[in-house]
Order: sequence, then structure tokens, then C-alpha cells
Amino acid sequence: MLSERPIRAALSRQIAGGHHDLVVMGSRGRGAVRAALLGSVSHYVLHHSPIPVLIVHADRSQNARIPELAAVAE
Repeated sequence: MLSERPIRAALSRQIAGGHHDLVVMGSRGRGAVRAALLGSVSHYVLHHSPIPVLIVHADRSQNARIPELAAVAE
């Protein structure tokens, strides 16, 4: 979905009219203080969505690297 609307409004509109069963979002893991200061789209959707929301946090350990992407990066 592409939109020129602010992301929160665009997501809210899509969720309301999209007949979805679940919203899956990623999180950068900024932490509570930075998210509070900068705002968090995933936090907003979590608290305003009428359907369940799954937030996936990135695993930043070296063991969690995707082999195909690690080979390209090296």
C-alpha cells in the first residue's frame, strides 16, 4: 500500500477497511524513552487497532543473521 497520508492515518484507514485478521509490524527496539520522545507507529497501532496486532522485535545477536544477507554484506 502506498499513501501520501501520514503513516498513522494511512495504517488506521487500511486496518479499518481492509478486512484483515491480524496486523504484523516490526519494531526497531528503540526503548521506552526514545519511543516516547520520537513516537512509535507500532505502539500507536497496538493501542488503536480494532484487530489483534503482532509486533516482531529484531534479534540483534550475530547468531540471528540471515546467511544469504550476511554473505552479501561481507
